[in-house]
Amino acid sequence: MPFVFSYNDLVFDPRTSSELKAQSSEFPPRQQNSFPPHPNQQERRLVPAQRRAHPRLPMRDVKLLLVAVLLLSVAAFAQLPNTPQAPPANPDQTSAPGQPAAASPAVAPVIKANPSVTRPQPDAPPQQSAVPSPALPANQVVRRIAMIDIAGEPGFNGIAFTGGFLVMSHSANNSVDVFNVRQRRLIKQIKDMEGAAGIAVDSKGETVYVANSNGDNIAAISTKDWQVLRTIKLEHSPNGLLLLPDQNVLYSASWRDQTISLIDLLQAKVIGTAEVNGSPEHMAYDPGRRELYATLEAQNQVAVLDPSLKVLRRFKLAASEPTGVVFDGKSNRLYVAVRYAVLALDPQSGKELGRIAAPAGVDSLVLNPADGSLYAGSEGGTVQMIRVGGGQFAAEQEIATDVRGHDVAIDPQTHMIFMPGGREGRAKLLLLKRVDAGPPTLTETSAK
Repeated sequence: MPFVFSYNDLVFDPRTSSELKAQSSEFPPRQQNSFPPHPNQQERRLVPAQRRAHPRLPMRDVKLLLVAVLLLSVAAFAQLPNTPQAPPANPDQTSAPGQPAAASPAVAPVIKANPSVTRPQPDAPPQQSAVPSPALPANQVVRRIAMIDIAGEPGFNGIAFTGGFLVMSHSANNSVDVFNVRQRRLIKQIKDMEGAAGIAVDSKGETVYVANSNGDNIAAISTKDWQVLRTIKLEHSPNGLLLLPDQNVLYSASWRDQTISLIDLLQAKVIGTAEVNGSPEHMAYDPGRRELYATLEAQNQVAVLDPSLKVLRRFKLAASEPTGVVFDGKSNRLYVAVRYAVLALDPQSGKELGRIAAPAGVDSLVLNPADGSLYAGSEGGTVQMIRVGGGQFAAEQEIATDVRGHDVAIDPQTHMIFMPGGREGRAKLLLLKRVDAGPPTLTETSAK
């Protein structure tokens, strides 16, 4: 019979075969009527004989053998030669640069010397030059002073300064708002204005003129009590206004009707109208040449007229949508706000003399002759300060405000800058001022 191996065969029994035979003889033989023999009883009786023919290791011995092999492997791996390492350096011994390090008294393996590593030292303070640096110019910046709430919905279309008061065309509210700069509060709202737009101030005559674009008239308001003195009826819708107080005349630009009208203030009536074949937006006047400059937004032109509204010439601009325009008599320059820039033009030939990039939608310019600075207001509420005094034409600062407005005015005495607009659906008035921030840092100077 072939040898059958099972898991039960690995049970260890220390008794020998003779002892098993002796023990089996002690028990009586199985009765015939007892339980039937086990099917594998004959194979179980042959286990001792098979063990003698095929010796097997008990399970405990197999486990012990595996443990012994594992221990021998670990011991053999531990006896392998390790990677040689340099002996720890003595902190009390330092070798001079360029000199070999002292040899250790006893080193079993020969170790190749590694190059010395120099640790980075802290940077030494910069040495001051014996030649003094030139003094840096003063650093003047425009900062926000205050933000005032204005009654009514946001929406302004004109602003002017006179006698310590700020006059604003509040078109969204159909009113003219008067702000006391010293008290910093709104003192008057003149109602029943129909689309208040451009503003012109006669400081000597103590009168403010406001264009009512939806009413086709111009309101004359007294600066003494802020009451409407009279209204001047027009045939065309007024928008921008230009006052020549010495000549007692007022020019009205009609963007809708593409005309410019001449108004005699003594007679309070229109005495002339000229079609300019364009949409006039803003106007400026050169008293030396006695010429009137009007920007034509849709035609990308500047029209030059005489006091009687005769068109003398036109300047074709290499830009689009000209709006704000200012004439600087000191530098003999004409500054024009276009869609993405501010241009400097020769007032006689219209040649472009300079260009400065500006935020999108720049359409308002105001000049402060006292310090030679030009301020440009954009529709998104950005104010850009440009240096124009002394023959310069360079951008100095760009202020991104929290108020969405575009009209800018300057107080000539305090040099305070005003911008009405809106924020979060409410009308606001932003107050800015140019201050001296001291000498600029080296980083600011290099950035310029």
